Amino acid sequence: IIGEVQEDFAFSDKTEEAPPVGPSNMTMVFDEAISRLDEAVSIASSLGATEIETRALAVRARAKFSRSLWGKIKPTPNTSAPLVSDAGAAADAQAVIDMVGATVDWSWDLEYSSSTISNGFAGNVNSRQENAFDPSVAEAASADRPFDIVGVALMDPIDDVPDPVITTKLNEFKGGEFTNTGNGFAPLSLVDARMMHLILAEHALAGGDTGGFATHINHIRAMDGLTDYSGQISDMEMLMHSRRVNTFLMGLRLFDMYRFGLSDGLWQGGSDVVSAPGTLLPITIIEIRANCYL
Repeated sequence: IIGEVQEDFAFSDKTEEAPPVGPSNMTMVFDEAISRLDEAVSIASSLGATEIETRALAVRARAKFSRSLWGKIKPTPNTSAPLVSDAGAAADAQAVIDMVGATVDWSWDLEYSSSTISNGFAGNVNSRQENAFDPSVAEAASADRPFDIVGVALMDPIDDVPDPVITTKLNEFKGGEFTNTGNGFAPLSLVDARMMHLILAEHALAGGDTGGFATHINHIRAMDGLTDYSGQISDMEMLMHSRRVNTFLMGLRLFDMYRFGLSDGLWQGGSDVVSAPGTLLPITIIEIRANCYL
C-alpha cells in the first residue's frame, strides 16, 4: 500500500530516523513485499494452512499487479497503452480463484472494533468530516450537507440501477441505510475474489482475449445478481467501471485515473496532479520535521 500511494517514503518514526527510499527507488517497496509474501506462501503451503496461503497469494497478486501499475504512471502516465498484463499477478490471482471458487465472493478485510482499534479513515469521513465521498459516486443531502449521504449516484452501466457494490460499502461506512450516524468501525477490504477476477480480466484483455475478459467480469457481476456483460458497452468502458466500483476504498483509484487519462473537477490547475500527472502523496510534514535526512 505504501508503494500504491506514496511518491517517496522513509521507513522511520519520530524517535528513529532513516533516509528516504527516493522516488526513483519506490519499486523496491513492491519487491520487498513480494519477497516476504513468497516466504509466506511457502510456509503456509508447507503447513497446510489453506486460508493463510490464500490470503498471501491474493496480497502477492495485488503487489505484483501494482508494481506493474507503477510502470504505467511513471515517469509519466502511459495513457496510450494503459492495460496491465502481468503473468505473475495473473498466476497468483488464478490460484486464489481455484482455491475459493470462481463465483464465491471471498474477501480478506481489515476489521475494526471497540475492543481493538477504530478505522481512522471512517472517522475522518463520519466524525471529523474532513473527507467527503465523490458526488459522482454518493448522493449528498444538499450542497451544504455533503457529508450526509442519501443515496448512490453511480449507476451500473448495463442494468441502470444504483451500483450494488457502492451501495454496500457506503452503507457500511454510514451505519446502514445511509443513517449517517457514522460507523467508526467500518471494515476495509485488503484483497478479495473480485480483485483477482479484475487482474485476470485485464490480463486477458491486454492479450486480446475478449472472451476471457467477459468471463471474469461476469463472475464478478454474478456476485451482485447483475446482467452479464456481452458487449453492451466497450470492453475498456466495462473495465474502467468494474475497477472503479470493485476497488472502491482500496486506495487504487489515483493509479487508474492517471493511466486511463481521467480527471476530477476538484483538481486545481496548478496542482501536481495536473501539472505533473503520475505524482503520488509526499512524505508527511510530521516525518519531515522529525527526520534529519529530510
